[in-house]
Amino acid sequence: MGFMMSKADIARNAAISYFGLSQSKDAFPRGTKIEIFENFQDDDVSEVSVEFINELDAFLKKKWLDNIGSLSKVARISNYDLCAYVNQFKQKKNLSPLSPKSPEMESIMKKLVSKNPCLTFVKITHTKDIKYLIVNPEVSV
Repeated sequence: MGFMMSKADIARNAAISYFGLSQSKDAFPRGTKIEIFENFQDDDVSEVSVEFINELDAFLKKKWLDNIGSLSKVARISNYDLCAYVNQFKQKKNLSPLSPKSPEMESIMKKLVSKNPCLTFVKITHTKDIKYLIVNPEVSV
């Protein structure tokens, strides 16, 4: 009988390995905060079209296997990786590209997590630097 980790623990471990943080308290960067979110209230996210989120979600279903971490063994996509996918969609529609650190990028990630109960959103803050990750524990090796 194996030990079952919670979605939050899986997401935290995926973020630690993805961003090269250490599990050791002595080596963990001081001032680093990891927040785990499994859902959002509708008023927590800005207006991103439902159609766009549905298209992106369908596209990501084909991409999760390409985004499995070698250490975490679970699918995860950072704001940088997701931004590349989002900008592919925007380019096809002749829309301006986004920056990985834009508020709209964060909103898109939150909308994807709100749409999919299997996903978890991770926010890592270190001093003024903020990084985001979506973790999909249902896709693993």
